[in-house]
Amino acid sequence: MSDANTQTRKRWIVNISKKELSEAERSVLSKGLNFAITPEKVPVKDFVVATEKVCGKLNQNDAEC
Repeated sequence: MSDANTQTRKRWIVNISKKELSEAERSVLSKGLNFAITPEKVPVKDFVVATEKVCGKLNQNDAEC
């Protein structure tokens, strides 16, 4: 990344807390709101359980769609 690009991204970060941000924290924040850390293993069982719980709360007409 060029120096100009780095300086522009640093201006995007506005720290309104009293905590001083490390360079690693600034680097992650500069990636923007669409950045997400990928988990090592996707918790499929948790997704299935959560989906089944929500489906159990649907009324009969919505559940049949």
